[in-house]
Amino acid sequence: MPVVGPGTVADEIKRAPPTGGIGKPIDVANMVLWLASDEAKFATGQLFTIDGGLSAQMRL
Repeated sequence: MPVVGPGTVADEIKRAPPTGGIGKPIDVANMVLWLASDEAKFATGQLFTIDGGLSAQMRL
């Protein structure tokens, strides 16, 4: 499969997450802002994966 162009590996990666695309820096920034807010005061010792659900659908 070609790496670039229509029907390529890059196209498949973009469609891979359940959200339908690759995340943007603002997606990470929004999580950081939430963690820094009072709304997240009980979120301690957690690992937050910001991948649009990609890791949840991965098959091992």
